[in-house]
Amino acid sequence: MKLGNFYSDAEYSYQEVIKKTPVVSDRMRLIMIYMEKNQKLTPHLHENSEELFFVVSGSGVIYVGDEVIDVKEGDVVHVINNTMHSIESRDGQLSVYAVQAPRP
Repeated sequence: MKLGNFYSDAEYSYQEVIKKTPVVSDRMRLIMIYMEKNQKLTPHLHENSEELFFVVSGSGVIYVGDEVIDVKEGDVVHVINNTMHSIESRDGQLSVYAVQAPRP
């Protein structure tokens, strides 16, 4: 089953971070995140879910607890449950897959 195309479905906005959710099941959720230069997601946590970030394009920073992780295309970051985290774009557009399981 084709769920969409990360590149052709891309949508960016200077007003807000764009998040699309093409997959939601009882066990997991896939979120496609599109960020313009210098945008940041509000730090948050998921009490019962782990999250895996895969950087599709661009570069930026992923904050995990007290750790600051510089990321670029191809990088993968794992966040365990109940850990504060956030994503920030820096020099340009940043596109990230986020997989949450179990689904929050």
